[in-house]
Amino acid sequence: ALPTITITQGDEFYPDESYTIDSPSTVTLTGTATASATGGSITEVTWANQTTGGSGTATGTTNWTASGISINEGTNTIKITATDSVSNQGFKTITVKRKPLAPTNLTAKTEDTGSVSLNWESTSTSATNFAIYRKLSSDNAYSELNTVSASVKTYSDATCKKGKTYNYAVFAYNSNFTPNKKSAWAYVTIEIPTDVDKTAPTGTISINSGNSYTKLNSVTLALSATDTIGVKAYYVNNATSVDATTSVVTCPSTPGKDDTNWQSVTKTTSYTANIDHSLPAGDALKGVCAWFKDGAGNVSSACSDTITLDKTSPTPGTMTITGATGSATGYTNTSAVTLNLSATDNLSGVKAYYASESSTLKNPSWNNITTPATSYSGNVSYTLSSGNESKTVYVWFKDAAGMVSSSKSSAEITLSTAVVTAPSKPTGLGRTIDKTGSKVKVVLEWTDNSSDEAGFSIERKKGSSGDYSEIKTPSSATATDNITSLDSGTYYYRVRAYKNASTSDKVYSGYSDEVYYKHTKS
Repeated sequence: ALPTITITQGDEFYPDESYTIDSPSTVTLTGTATASATGGSITEVTWANQTTGGSGTATGTTNWTASGISINEGTNTIKITATDSVSNQGFKTITVKRKPLAPTNLTAKTEDTGSVSLNWESTSTSATNFAIYRKLSSDNAYSELNTVSASVKTYSDATCKKGKTYNYAVFAYNSNFTPNKKSAWAYVTIEIPTDVDKTAPTGTISINSGNSYTKLNSVTLALSATDTIGVKAYYVNNATSVDATTSVVTCPSTPGKDDTNWQSVTKTTSYTANIDHSLPAGDALKGVCAWFKDGAGNVSSACSDTITLDKTSPTPGTMTITGATGSATGYTNTSAVTLNLSATDNLSGVKAYYASESSTLKNPSWNNITTPATSYSGNVSYTLSSGNESKTVYVWFKDAAGMVSSSKSSAEITLSTAVVTAPSKPTGLGRTIDKTGSKVKVVLEWTDNSSDEAGFSIERKKGSSGDYSEIKTPSSATATDNITSLDSGTYYYRVRAYKNASTSDKVYSGYSDEVYYKHTKS
């Protein structure tokens, strides 16, 4: 026969040979062991926690004590073994249930909305739930508020009343045990303020530091707001519409305090920040609206700012160059000239120009126009590069949004520092006809009214509606044109004097009166 074992003592011992303990990590069991009639005497009593794998030897045999038995949270199965002198063994098991560890560091905080936020910590490995209880400080008994899973260590109580003091208690439990086998309680007391904030924040918004125009959809918003208990979030949205004449902004409806598009910030009584924002497409006056929310959920009125999006480049107009006083048309006798400019920009207006003798825009030094204009025209001073030759000046325009014209204006002028004035035009142009033999010659003579011209240009055309072309450049005030082989018709002549402005350019006088001859080909 096998030895028999009786467990006579254990913390909170129950007849069903199981018991539950609060927080100790070890237990002590006591009992008796009796050998059978043929087994002699009990020689050893041992224990083993079949849950943790721990084991040891009890003190005593017939009356034994097993101490320092290490247990886990939850259910532990402990086996007691008694061995007699002939190596017969008897066994007895007991279930020990260790309650979850109690929550620690329970705190309570009143929120700006008047609710209470509870937070706690737990190192329990067996808890499946936490139970939250509450009572008024003047009451005796707690009432259950709610239960949460063991992964949740916070709870918000929105049912408390202003001006009251509440006691909260939280305990852990394992759903495999009956609820009364719970952990120890954790307690906290808090007083709810009498008044809850109902004043909304006040705020402002500025787009691109208050600039009036932008050429980019991406802008920077400067947000600023104040609130007595603290700004907690902002909400930004493009305006529904903006009146182009009055700049009056129509904002969308005010967002609700629970709208998912609120952008949370660290709560502060004075909030400032710069944030990126994208304007909607299309050149026009744009508006952006902002709202601010405090910790109590109060939402501010809308604030707004406007900026004109202008992504269209200016259009250059016609351009001419006027030389120094006394210079002939198309010439200048000094490098200081006047550029006669024009350009249009229908939205933000022409704000600056850049003039250069290079046809490539590179590292421009812009010249600002005093008042940006949608239709600009003006006369500006410019200094030509040195050298007596033909010069081409190119001009680009920039609008108030920073857009630069993709095309450019240009005009030419010849710099000739030797030229002061054009020669006086010839007068008294006359003609005689020399018919010697079969040849027909037109002999032209005129009065030379200048003393410093380089020569004369004789031009001829056929018919009154024909085009003149140069036929001779005599150096004196007479010339002969042999027209013997020309077709029959009326031929017209005129003459002008010129000076050499450079090796390739001339400065001309005005034209003389016309003369003509009606020729019949033989």
